[in-house]
Amino acid sequence: MLQRLLLLLAAAAMIFTGVWWLYTGGHIPRSVSPPPPSVVAPAMPPAPSPARPAPGSPAAWIASPGEVEPWSGEIRLGFAREGIIGAVDVAEGDTVQQGQILARLAGEEYQARVAAAGQALAASEARLDDLPSSAGKKERQDAKAAVDAARAALVAAQAQAEKAVLRSPIHGLVLRTFRRPGEVVSPSRDTPVLTVGDTSRLRVRVAVPERDIARLAVGQRAVLIPEAFAKHRFTGVVSHLAPSLRGPQDARSLDVVIDLDGTPHLPIGLAVQAYIIVRPGGEKELEQEMPRGEKEKRGAVLEGSSRDSRDSRGSAPGPRRGT
Repeated sequence: MLQRLLLLLAAAAMIFTGVWWLYTGGHIPRSVSPPPPSVVAPAMPPAPSPARPAPGSPAAWIASPGEVEPWSGEIRLGFAREGIIGAVDVAEGDTVQQGQILARLAGEEYQARVAAAGQALAASEARLDDLPSSAGKKERQDAKAAVDAARAALVAAQAQAEKAVLRSPIHGLVLRTFRRPGEVVSPSRDTPVLTVGDTSRLRVRVAVPERDIARLAVGQRAVLIPEAFAKHRFTGVVSHLAPSLRGPQDARSLDVVIDLDGTPHLPIGLAVQAYIIVRPGGEKELEQEMPRGEKEKRGAVLEGSSRDSRDSRGSAPGPRRGT
């Protein structure tokens, strides 16, 4: 009886063990340790973004229209006395030397007066030289006075004759002619006969609105884009700020002169758009801010002193204006 009971207990234990084996999937359970605490990395500050102008800050350049002019400016020439033009000896585009006669008033009386005064002076000097040694003091004084008077008359006649001719004050180029032979001119009527200028170098005169003049300074760089040659760019430097404003009270502006780099061959009076760089890096910002279509239209080549050799080979726009 006891042996049978033991067999039943052993069978029950085996059944229990099998059921437990099936329930646990054949693995012996182990003590489960809690997961390690997660380590949170410290927050990193965001990387600094490239320096940009604050919203609403002024642009890095001042944009204003301007015109190309000679290095000397455009010099207006007219006669110092009233008269009729007898001859204009030069044409637009001619190279002239300092002191060269450009035009003359009609009439031969000016040179005739000079010739007569010269003869009178020669005669007075001859009379003085021919005085005998026995001539008195008063006689010699009178002869010397006659020579002085004749010399003064000659100087006056030469001055009057000089007013009848028009000379170039510089070595340069004839830019424009306004009057022709036969026309009446007078200094009181402000009637220039022609204009000349030194075009060995060029500059651009820009009118900057009054609101922007506080940002201007001599020495600032500038990018200049001619309206007629939009695929070309030129560079220069601000060389002069006018001492006073001009224009009506509600639209006053300041004249700014920009000297062009190199010796580009551009026509005088050519309209350009000037961008005066007033902040470091402004030239690069200008390139980035320009609309894509505008950049493609204008091109990316900067024409300056480094491209002067290309200008001399004829690749620069415009007629040759050098002297």
